[in-house]
Amino acid sequence: MRQRSGYLPNMKSRENRPNEGVNNTSDPDPQLATKLPPGRSTISTGTTSKMVDPYAIYKDPLGLRPHVVDIDTLTRWNKTEVPAYEEVIDNSTQTVPFPYREDINAKVVLWPGDVTRLGVTAMAHPTNEAMNDRNPLSDLMYEIGGPELRQEVKHLRGCKTGEAKLTKGHQLPARYVIHTVGPRYNLKYHTAAESALFCCYRNVMQIVKENNLSSIAFPCIHSQRRGYPVEEGAHIALRTVRRFLEKHGDSVDTVIFAVMEHEESRELETWRVLCSRELVILR
Repeated sequence: MRQRSGYLPNMKSRENRPNEGVNNTSDPDPQLATKLPPGRSTISTGTTSKMVDPYAIYKDPLGLRPHVVDIDTLTRWNKTEVPAYEEVIDNSTQTVPFPYREDINAKVVLWPGDVTRLGVTAMAHPTNEAMNDRNPLSDLMYEIGGPELRQEVKHLRGCKTGEAKLTKGHQLPARYVIHTVGPRYNLKYHTAAESALFCCYRNVMQIVKENNLSSIAFPCIHSQRRGYPVEEGAHIALRTVRRFLEKHGDSVDTVIFAVMEHEESRELETWRVLCSRELVILR
């Protein structure tokens, strides 16, 4: 059962909404996502493992607000040049069930960067059921959003797996945050994990629709830290959003998948391949 967010009393209409706090400039350094200092997440280099925090590069030691990315400067998927990919993912994800839709692809962005920097109406935030998960994204979000955001989250009294709840963004570039709880992956309960992850993306999109939010940015809700395979999680994310946009495309202008990338990971490349097949870039 999805979590309904209710009415937002101070929501401005999308037509008259100012672009407050957004700089009309693109990311000045597209290589940022590959320059990673030591941090928290574990990655494998083939011979050894080391700890990296993919969000550490965006943390300002002086406490200054990060550069805000104007989403109008980002390349939509219908304008993205898609190279000829080799077969890099499992055959089970290679079917193409959807026809090409220019209008849907014009709403979608695949962006290699930090979701907390995007000047969107709302950003999704994966957390745990107690809503006190400690991870690089959550730590950075609360650092930028300020104590008011943390206090509002405490008042929500938790969130069940697959559900989603709405708060204000406070000092974040995003006006609102939609918190959701992704599943832990266990091969024995594969179907249950798929269903829960589907509910996460669907319920976030439903909150976007119900509250007339014009743009939403997703980090990866399926967490490798919780054992969820990258390919399968991205597959569910793209198909769920695609189906939602087919039915309710008029309710949202922009959907951004913000995928952090680093030199030792193929996660962003996997998303690009799946976008080509699942979102359908077949002309």
